Amino acid sequence: MDSLFFILFFFSFIILLIGIIKPGFFPRYFKKKKTQKIAGIMLGILGIIFFILFVLVADITYFTEEGIVERVVEQTVIEKSEIINEGLAGKIRDKMEKGILPSREEAKKIAIEKGEELWEGDQEMIEYEIEQQMNSYDWLVRQEDYLDIMKKASQLWVDDYEIIKYEYEKQVNSYHWIQEQKKYPLIMNLAKKRWVNDYALIKEEYESQVKAYEWIQEQTENLDILERAKQRWGNDYEMVKQEYKDQTGL
Repeated sequence: MDSLFFILFFFSFIILLIGIIKPGFFPRYFKKKKTQKIAGIMLGILGIIFFILFVLVADITYFTEEGIVERVVEQTVIEKSEIINEGLAGKIRDKMEKGILPSREEAKKIAIEKGEELWEGDQEMIEYEIEQQMNSYDWLVRQEDYLDIMKKASQLWVDDYEIIKYEYEKQVNSYHWIQEQKKYPLIMNLAKKRWVNDYALIKEEYESQVKAYEWIQEQTENLDILERAKQRWGNDYEMVKQEYKDQTGL
């Protein structure tokens, strides 16, 4: 509807120019007074009316459910075109076959439902939520490495693509960090054994255990207490440290 009024406004603007330049072009309506003034006033009023109607209708429909659906559909068409242009269709199909991500249409449907559930009545935030979720989905589609990590993140957070993206990035960054650590292989192996493929927790465990281990190495007093703590807790250096501090009052 707003497009119709805009077209009429534009058309009336063209007619206004014709009427001003050649008012005799409209003999039926200006039979008695074919003047530029009369033509300008009447056609100008007509243009203003169409412009006001265009503005009112545009403002009213922009935040209605119909307006949102229309913009979502338009955006979906654009996004589908971008997907084809970027050659992402094959990547989406690959991740669907591996059970990592749904189709883009299904992801969009989920994002809309999530946005409406989280921000009921707040259309601006609904659109923002949809945009954020779909941007995260598209980012995930483009990733080609560590798909096992992505699948685990997807299983953990289901249809929240923002959180899946965050979890994937965190785990991949932690994995790279772990590969670089060479100083304390025994501590690393114990952390891996405890947390298996949760690389963020392996990293956290390794860092805290190394910190405790290095602290223990610096202690020079009450070594008998320290030895008993080691015998009790073995390679759990955090617990050895805590036991020693409890016993010595540090």
